Amino acid sequence: MDLNSILEKVKSSSKLKELHTAFSYNKKSVFLNGMSGSAPALYLAGYYQLQPQPTILVMPDREEALYFFNDLENMLGENQAFFFPSSFKKSYKLDALDNTSILLRAEVLSYINKHDSYIIVTYPDALHERVITKHTLEKNTIEARVGDNITIDFINEFLTENGFERCDFVFEPGQFSIRGGIVDVFSFAK
Repeated sequence: MDLNSILEKVKSSSKLKELHTAFSYNKKSVFLNGMSGSAPALYLAGYYQLQPQPTILVMPDREEALYFFNDLENMLGENQAFFFPSSFKKSYKLDALDNTSILLRAEVLSYINKHDSYIIVTYPDALHERVITKHTLEKNTIEARVGDNITIDFINEFLTENGFERCDFVFEPGQFSIRGGIVDVFSFAK
């Protein structure tokens, strides 16, 4: 039996109908007990396929959130579920930013700004951090298209003001380099 067959059986199960009923009565939080392994992810994937809507799943810690996210992504495919991590390398060392996690956070915020249905898997440390407002995000975003005339001085000033690090070679999010007329930017979003 393949994964699609299993998801179809879950979607027609009485337990999934009970889950749907719980959400229909405006319960904002639902706790699934007595399940093990990938069963909770399987039921959430089935429910989401029947009723795509904004869904945030808060797991106890980063490791459990990543495992759950991995299960969901394998069941639903890419760009259906997103992992929302903390920006910091360690929860007790709040001055050590992790640029890859900042990139993931920016991608999630950008996606939910443009779409009506998604699943976000996260954990308390990540939710505890402040998030940029939609207005500020839009104000601090530049979209350049072929044919646009943007000066290198403007790009240099804009990126520096927004916390990007100028370096010789770009290799992680938050960096940029200028070599002659070429500007190389590793953005925090797609």
